[in-house]
Amino acid sequence: MDEDLDALSREQLLAEVRALRTGIRAHRDAAGHDLCWHHPALWGLLPEPSDPLPVVPDWPQFLRGCIAYRQSLDEQAPDAPRRAAEYRAEIALDHLIVPVRDRRAAAERLASILDVAWAETGIGPFSPVYVSDGLTLDFDQAEGDFPVLHFCFRVDEAQFDAILQRLQQMQVPYRSTPHGPVDRRVNTHHGGRIVYWNEPGGHVWEALTHSYARQGQNPA
Repeated sequence: MDEDLDALSREQLLAEVRALRTGIRAHRDAAGHDLCWHHPALWGLLPEPSDPLPVVPDWPQFLRGCIAYRQSLDEQAPDAPRRAAEYRAEIALDHLIVPVRDRRAAAERLASILDVAWAETGIGPFSPVYVSDGLTLDFDQAEGDFPVLHFCFRVDEAQFDAILQRLQQMQVPYRSTPHGPVDRRVNTHHGGRIVYWNEPGGHVWEALTHSYARQGQNPA
């Protein structure tokens, strides 16, 4: 079943391992209400195509199973911290407007770096970059001065490797700090990997594999 591994290079094998570790950590680090959710991302890392739809129990059986699972946590992790917060849906960022001198060129440039879709025109006078299913960056044609903004994308290890490779191939200067000289290095000081660059638009763009902004934060 895993004969494809024999043909992979060392770099490809490392990318596979990093992706698997990222998926396992996400499953391991689930806490609070996230313990109740269906998590297909981990087995989605496998090479064989699949449609991992679970067999869903009816509500009475499902709720009895949930109660049994919660009781098992008292037995298996009696010292785990408790939280009394009620479940609430997350607030998600939908879109941002990014001022630039040439909206079409900037949108195409960022989309090429991230390897995502973009369009010359969208809703309103913007060139949208579809970063994910839930987030759009709308590049806006700015005539006057505009502030330098900072945008950070959290990615997995394989995506980080691909972004770094495209920065190198596209000859985009990158560095290990938000500001400072172009050292073409990757920052590893915060429990993951981080890289910064300034194209398009002179804004500060960042990709990281581990959110240092959330370290030590207690879940709400």
